[in-house]
Amino acid sequence: MLQGEYLVETRKKILFEAFKLFLSRGYRNVSLNDVVHTVGVTKGGFYHYFKSKDELYIEVINTYFFSLFDRYMEMLQPSRGSVKERLWSVFSEIYAVYDEMIALVGEENFRGMTAILFSGLKRFDFILRRLKELYTEIMDALERIIEEGKKRGELRREVDAHASAFGAIALGEGTMILWIINLDGGRKDLPKRLFENYWRGIAA
Repeated sequence: MLQGEYLVETRKKILFEAFKLFLSRGYRNVSLNDVVHTVGVTKGGFYHYFKSKDELYIEVINTYFFSLFDRYMEMLQPSRGSVKERLWSVFSEIYAVYDEMIALVGEENFRGMTAILFSGLKRFDFILRRLKELYTEIMDALERIIEEGKKRGELRREVDAHASAFGAIALGEGTMILWIINLDGGRKDLPKRLFENYWRGIAA
């Protein structure tokens, strides 16, 4: 393996092994010694890639969370189709992101994955900032679609676009929380059923 390739692969390995350690133990309970021992590098080797455990954590969050969210944001670009089709596209992609997370770590570790993200909210301002940006963009996209639907006569005129957009996001995120505590395991068909119920509440 060439030197450049080795450096890239070693960095990826450190990130992935640290991610798994944070997943199983939580950020506070993982030491730098745990990381270097698991990866098989020296502390000096570790510092070649990351300045600190905090910097490592930030890169883990960016790699395994915000990269997924960024791909989701691309789905919010203007698209064709009926208002119902476009709302379903936004709605269903929320679930697709969580399905990707579950596929990455397994259902048994999904709780730990969300804990990694939210445990850093107080310590790292950028997490809250990025989450605010994410949900603001989703809200704006949903409101635009809903307002267009009202103008086109696909949605009732009295529908509150902001409240309906907020409700759509809350429905998706609330379902994720219930999955985490395992109140409903029907992930395959539940999103569509929830959306159809939501749609009946706003359709003309």
